[in-house]
Amino acid sequence: MGSPRPAHRYLATLTWTLSSFFFLSPPTLASIQIQASGSWTVAVSPPGAAGRDVNESIESDALSMMLQIDQNPGGWLPNGKGWRVTVSRSGDWHPNLRLRIKRTTGGTPPGCLVGATDFLEVPDSDHPVEFFECNSQNEISSIGYQLQIQGVSVLVGPLNQTTLRFTVVEF
Repeated sequence: MGSPRPAHRYLATLTWTLSSFFFLSPPTLASIQIQASGSWTVAVSPPGAAGRDVNESIESDALSMMLQIDQNPGGWLPNGKGWRVTVSRSGDWHPNLRLRIKRTTGGTPPGCLVGATDFLEVPDSDHPVEFFECNSQNEISSIGYQLQIQGVSVLVGPLNQTTLRFTVVEF
């Protein structure tokens, strides 16, 4: 009985900022790629009357952002069972703000994805969290996700920007 095979991390990562642009890392030798489409820019209006605060929770549209997982020539790892996507954030982000994410679709073809159907907090880049997984070696497109910002306040300040980092890990 051998020791369990370690998960292989691929450098196919995607960064996306809330200021409406995304960046796909340079090509690597990885056999898996992740791509994103869509954007979200948040503009918070000041409160209408003295003593009132702004809306403390703001959500993106449920289908405005999509992920796609593809394999390059060379395919998946031999005897691999599936893959998972982790997510983290980095950037100039006020500590009182909480960025949360959830998956809003099952992707195409359906039936493979598990997890993240409720909002989960996106941690800083030192502590990525599992977003969702696929228990097969399928390529999946049209994986919708939604973002939510909690803790919005006049005390937070006007300029906050973060980058989301999605990483595919094969197991």
